[in-house]
Amino acid sequence: GGAPRVRKRRGQIAGLQNLGRTCFLNTLLQALAACPTFIEWLKKYAKADAHNSMITTLYTVIEVVNGTHESARGT
Repeated sequence: GGAPRVRKRRGQIAGLQNLGRTCFLNTLLQALAACPTFIEWLKKYAKADAHNSMITTLYTVIEVVNGTHESARGT
């Protein structure tokens, strides 16, 4: 799959679009994305072990959710 779809309507904060029964997963991802301590921990381990695709992918998803991923820059 590709990157998660982030939705933002005029005057509202961004959120993940629910696809089927993904609302619990989306809630968890958005809660983790709002936790600076978790993000720093994840960043540390993503950089230390770039071959760990689960950690690297989760860090990328968190960046996309927060709008800090390189694909979100300049938009």
